[in-house]
Amino acid sequence: MIIVKINGGLGNQLFQYAVARAISIKLNRKLLLDDSWYRDIHSLENQSDPNATTKRDFLLNNFNIQSRVISKAHINFIKRLEIRSKQSTFLKFLLDGPLNNFSFEKIDHANFSLMAVEKSPNVYLTGYWQNNNIIEEYKNLFSGELLLKHPISTHNETYLKSIISTNSVAIHFRRGDYISKPNTRKVHAACSDDYYYKSIEYIQKKNSNLHYFIFSDDISWVRNNFTFSTNITFVDNEKPVYEHLFLMSQCKHQITANSTFSWWAAWLNPNKDKIIITPKYWYYDKQLNNTVIRIPKEWIIIDNMI
Repeated sequence: MIIVKINGGLGNQLFQYAVARAISIKLNRKLLLDDSWYRDIHSLENQSDPNATTKRDFLLNNFNIQSRVISKAHINFIKRLEIRSKQSTFLKFLLDGPLNNFSFEKIDHANFSLMAVEKSPNVYLTGYWQNNNIIEEYKNLFSGELLLKHPISTHNETYLKSIISTNSVAIHFRRGDYISKPNTRKVHAACSDDYYYKSIEYIQKKNSNLHYFIFSDDISWVRNNFTFSTNITFVDNEKPVYEHLFLMSQCKHQITANSTFSWWAAWLNPNKDKIIITPKYWYYDKQLNNTVIRIPKEWIIIDNMI
């Protein structure tokens, strides 16, 4: 059995699910999802702290995923495992009740190897899993499993029709906690104005009659700070965010931010002739960039540092 801890925003959730799902298929193991982080984060009272963890919602249940969320008994076990993990990096212990004689090894993304998972019949995966090539082997599978379960809203259907009927380019501006939270702002490299203008220039040299669709968690800021084309649509910053990811993925081309959200929209883009432009630096620590995020070799990388 494989249990994977799901936490963070939608882009992180998709990485965690996809890597765990790929491992479960490769090893013929059952996969369960631990979504307890979302209940825990919503119970916190310190949201007035500017560096408090951003509250998120569990959103994978809006996709055609093939795994179920674990039971409360499993969750209690995981919490005990987390407490014990502070004392030991390798954990195997027995549980009472419904999980009697049930042992786990905890493996995070930093020390992952397929061999380590193979050696243990039950593993608990934790981390972000953004630099793992295993999902590439199952891209066709995820093209189906990561489709939305239900039709998109009437409001977003209007955007979709325009996206399909034009030579559409999705441009993603990630702000949110990258701007509002001081500790987060110190870590994540900003995408400069120059990055977006150079990206647009690159795509314009390769295509004509382009129509730009702007996506952002701060759409009013983008509207007030960027004017680069008459063929432009600012997509209203309304939930659900998973519908926005779908809309972005349906654009012919993408200019991504240093964000797993737009990374997934680009990766799921079915257009065979797509142009994907992505930032060179996702973090101010340039060494961290080489170990944290995996950029497909066919994507165009442009410097984004201010």
